[in-house]
Amino acid sequence: MRYFLLIISTFCAGLPLLIPVTNNAHAQPVILENFMGFDCVYSLQKTDILKKIRDRKDTLTLNCHLTIDQGENEYALQACSQKRGHYVVRDITTGQETPYSVINGRYKSVGADPGIHISAINLAKKETPLISFPLKIDNKTLMAELPRIDTEAPLDLWLYAYDFENKIVHKKGNARMGSDIPHGMFRNMVKKLDKLGDWHGYQESIAIPLHDFRADGFALIAQEQYGGPILALGKIEPGLSSQTSRSQN
Repeated sequence: MRYFLLIISTFCAGLPLLIPVTNNAHAQPVILENFMGFDCVYSLQKTDILKKIRDRKDTLTLNCHLTIDQGENEYALQACSQKRGHYVVRDITTGQETPYSVINGRYKSVGADPGIHISAINLAKKETPLISFPLKIDNKTLMAELPRIDTEAPLDLWLYAYDFENKIVHKKGNARMGSDIPHGMFRNMVKKLDKLGDWHGYQESIAIPLHDFRADGFALIAQEQYGGPILALGKIEPGLSSQTSRSQN
């Protein structure tokens, strides 16, 4: 069962650009997609490194749990495995071990080296800042105003829904590791990931009914297809006190 349904209302062709972009592109956070597994001790050890990165850099970390663990888990998402698969195919030299990180859809790293991550974040911040667009939630509907983007090919629209760091995960008796794995606390643990469809870069207004689905935060990203660069981001965190777009993580 899909939680998100996409309704697109397109503005008339030929009208001038009317939707304001409220945040400067350079003020946007860098997106760090961290693909991980609860049965991987290195994924759990990386949580401290991710916290240090957040303390130093303006990043939106999205911890996406792959369907590689033994047994069931509420956070294991096939969409996470598929999305990482696109990245792996696009750049096979990086490998595919967990934890697998992607910064702004452009820079990839396997493992938990903080220096590599910081360098990639600095590069993304300087050379490929994301375009910002506002989100709001009204009457159980997530609404976004997409600005015009020049693109030669359709873009993918991905919607992330995530929980804040009050979620503790634990995996016992892993056959590969041969011992228990300690607890791990993750910030922005992805609980739902949906590809909403194609977007051709036109100025559009979209409405996504959430019904009774709940999450602490939502991130809507526009990305070149098949694991290409991320171009734009809208983010809202209704788990916080405000119900309008916020610049902080």
